[in-house]
Amino acid sequence: FAAVPQQTRHARRLYIGHLPPNVTEAELHSFFRQAIEQALVAKPTDDEDPILSVYINHERRFCFLEFRTVEMATACLALDGINIHGKGKVKVKRPNDYNPAMAPKVHPSAIPQLDVSKLGIISGTVEDGPNKVFIGGLHYHLTEDQVLELLQAFGKVKAFHLVKNEPDSLTSKGYCFVEYADPSVTPVAVIGLNGMDLGGGKQLTARVAGERTATMATSAAAPAAASMMWAATSQLPGVGGEATAKPGSVIVSGYEIDELVDAAMGLKAMPTAPKHVDQFGVPITRVPTVPIIPQVVQKTNVAVAPPQLNSTATAPGVPTRTLPPGPSALDIANAALDAAFGPGTSSAPAITTATNPMAVPPQKTRILVLLNMVSDEDLETDEEYNGLKDEVGEEVAKFGKLISMKIPRRRSPSVGASAIRKIFLEYATVQDAANAERELAGRQFGSRVVEASYYSEVDYREGKLQ
Repeated sequence: FAAVPQQTRHARRLYIGHLPPNVTEAELHSFFRQAIEQALVAKPTDDEDPILSVYINHERRFCFLEFRTVEMATACLALDGINIHGKGKVKVKRPNDYNPAMAPKVHPSAIPQLDVSKLGIISGTVEDGPNKVFIGGLHYHLTEDQVLELLQAFGKVKAFHLVKNEPDSLTSKGYCFVEYADPSVTPVAVIGLNGMDLGGGKQLTARVAGERTATMATSAAAPAAASMMWAATSQLPGVGGEATAKPGSVIVSGYEIDELVDAAMGLKAMPTAPKHVDQFGVPITRVPTVPIIPQVVQKTNVAVAPPQLNSTATAPGVPTRTLPPGPSALDIANAALDAAFGPGTSSAPAITTATNPMAVPPQKTRILVLLNMVSDEDLETDEEYNGLKDEVGEEVAKFGKLISMKIPRRRSPSVGASAIRKIFLEYATVQDAANAERELAGRQFGSRVVEASYYSEVDYREGKLQ
């Protein structure tokens, strides 16, 4: 074992994700060994197996390949996107326990050269840069091969990623990223693809991914990905029927006051999230500058005057209530009731967590907690635990900038028993956390359904996990 010391193990292993179902360790070992032998530019003088071992997590469909040398492990990063026996492309990357500072220094000339074009590999990771091209407006049912066939009409593709909700989903989100092997092809492809009519009312949008629209350029926090741009613009007031407010409506922190009054009186469900946001996902407040003519609306047996929550526009004699910072739907609804009926009136009692606990939307923070994604087996061994962190880290980073992640394995003075089997995620912004909640909550994970909730930023920063 002197040739393969334990200290270098983290640098000799690679994580392989998105494995096809029912593949075996022996099958993977044989497949990757043959792929390496086929792609090696300089053939080895001996017949030594470059792979020491394979470990598979069948439930989560990933494996670790342990190589004989750090150099070969580094070279095999180029196998990212390889298709295993035509059953699907896999993700190849360093595992989470890889520490560059502790890894042996390897001279580039010592790394074996692999000609991955012999394996038909198109990388599934499109690196950021001047040649990364965004293509939008695709039909959702188009497969990767069908989209690639269109893109390859302009030149050889180096990297390609068709964005999906799930890696094995049959449909996409309607957009992709591509990088051509020859950079000179990039502007030609953009011109040729942009505006192309695909039929069925679909017209392609193509641009270099680094180029932002005028709207996006107004904020450094505006996401570059098309899905984020769509999510923001689709919720603008007046864009999309659900987010369109009636003329003259009073909107506070994204909530329409008339709707909240109805909800507070039990005539409809209490909203769980702001419906009216700006192009960056921030809830808006809009109070018409023209005076609102008071109208009497019959709600059960009570005559209600429309609430005036803006101090400069409140009708004489109507009590007002100061909203707390970052008010929830519950706060605004109770303020609306106070404005309509007067504080403490018995004819329209304010909703509280005691009378309707399900009506209170959680205060959103940058910390998101996931439930039902961790089993006892995931925490038993370092192998399982590191595999879980690799898989979860890769998935949750798709929805925003992930700063840190904590998956408690055992209790401690600052980690309660209730924190075990939970995943704590720290995102750069509240909007990133909200994006992750929207995408992850309700997902089927084996026989379980993922739940998501928010957590105190202060407690997370101090390491107090519950």
